[in-house]
Amino acid sequence: MDRLESRLQALIENSMSRLPWRNSQPRLAANVISALRTQLALDNRSAEPLPDSFNLFMHPENCKAWESHPDWVEWLNRVLLDMAAESNRSFARDPEIRLMPDSDLDPKNVRAVLIYQEVDVNSTAVMAADSDPLTTINPETWSGPFLILENSQTFLLNQAATNIGRREDNDLVLPDPRISRNHAQIRIIHGECVLFDLNSTGGTYVNSRRVTTHSLRPGDVISLAGVNLIFGEETPSRPRTTGTSPAQIPS
Repeated sequence: MDRLESRLQALIENSMSRLPWRNSQPRLAANVISALRTQLALDNRSAEPLPDSFNLFMHPENCKAWESHPDWVEWLNRVLLDMAAESNRSFARDPEIRLMPDSDLDPKNVRAVLIYQEVDVNSTAVMAADSDPLTTINPETWSGPFLILENSQTFLLNQAATNIGRREDNDLVLPDPRISRNHAQIRIIHGECVLFDLNSTGGTYVNSRRVTTHSLRPGDVISLAGVNLIFGEETPSRPRTTGTSPAQIPS
């Protein structure tokens, strides 16, 4: 493992030297790699496929910088593939990298949340309510909270209260037998998104800790009886509606 660690470090340093970075981004790139390596657990004795959806939470200004330079994201993708190959590991699918703004993060820091892109559609397919708020969003134009689902779709939390469960009259329907008919609810209270467990059978967890109530922050991994969702949020440009009416949606 020590030899593997040395080879991976040399690979990263050599690849970084060939990319024309600007300002403080080289330091941030090193932090990105460090965060990914910590969660990837590149043990060459394991044969399990690696998580292939990489959600990188960083300061909004850093998000803009990376989004305006697609070659930086392409570099990161190549490094991930090289790191996996160097440790005799593989991804089930080509890695998907998503940049998620988080105003609470220091510009020097980054938080990585890793999940798998695909799930068993026979057991955890995602259904939307009649309004069908499942969509792909641009973090630069959306200024509200959202959930990233296991199939990489994005569910906008654009109501004062969002009900989640297996029953079809929920706002977000997860037809998985592990999910209770009325499993959880996310409410906007005093400008914060608060998660409530609705006495579910399988339990509601945030970052591997079982909760009954939890104030969500960007990057939190919500697990509903084993079905994972990631909470994300861009800082609103104006106060968000709270408690009694749906959150404002930008036109």
